[in-house]
Amino acid sequence: MTDPAAELDARLATAYGVKLATAAWLPDDDSDPDAFLRAAESIGRAVGDRRARELPITERAWLPLPACPVVPPSPDERKAAIARLLAWAEAGGARWDGLEFDVDANGNALVRACRTVSPGELLLTLPRHLMIVDSELAASTTGQLALGLADPRPRDALAAWLPLEAREPASRWRAYLEALPVQLAELPMFHDASDLAALAGTAAYALAADDHRDVRGTYDKLSSELTA
Repeated sequence: MTDPAAELDARLATAYGVKLATAAWLPDDDSDPDAFLRAAESIGRAVGDRRARELPITERAWLPLPACPVVPPSPDERKAAIARLLAWAEAGGARWDGLEFDVDANGNALVRACRTVSPGELLLTLPRHLMIVDSELAASTTGQLALGLADPRPRDALAAWLPLEAREPASRWRAYLEALPVQLAELPMFHDASDLAALAGTAAYALAADDHRDVRGTYDKLSSELTA
């Protein structure tokens, strides 16, 4: 029978090049959830420290992505956009029951139950033709431009496709695109290292830094048309 701790050590060694003896950190049974959290934090720190030491100082620099200077819509404008989205979705066959959609005073869209909901109850039905799927983007003109990336992953394909499609006046997704937030400035890739200094030394920082490098590396491969 395979020892779970030994198998985890082998997986971590293969993925991160770090040798650990996690058996000393993992609890003997499932009765102490906090012990698992402490073990996960210890493993994360060890992985993060190893990867940080291996990275040259230039690669560890946390450079924020440029954020476009845009004026967010007013709450009333956002509410009107959400209403158009719901009308478009309903006309396309989407159905919902027991849900209400609202926009708060800050322009944030909310979805909440408006009645008691039973476990397993069907609340929302969305037809297949109302779904944006990464594997189908290449069939569109904007998708062909966006997929100039070499072998893009689903996240990258969708992220590159969105701004191109959003500038198409006749886009079939117009109601959806107009209901999206104009920016997500709170995401880590739009902040510099000083904003996240409070997380230094934690597994959360190591994971966020790794994801930031990945996003930044993909962004740097985009055409000037897309980065604009």
